[in-house]
Amino acid sequence: MILNIITLFVSFMLLMIFALFVIPIWLGLHYRWKAKTKNSVSNKEVERIQALQNQTDKLEQRVKILESILDNRVPDWRKPR
Repeated sequence: MILNIITLFVSFMLLMIFALFVIPIWLGLHYRWKAKTKNSVSNKEVERIQALQNQTDKLEQRVKILESILDNRVPDWRKPR
């Protein structure tokens, strides 16, 4: 009888220690990890961003070339009418 009470008490104390210390730390680490992975950028996204940046650079070069051609052929094309 006393052994059952002691076993029950020890089990209750272990459960309380787990509930008071382990679970909050576990949840905190879990949600910190989840937030960190949510805000990170994957390798595919980095490659896509680099490809878009390269395409943007090429388009900017084309626009500059077209503007220089227009500047030579129609000098006042930039002026509002």
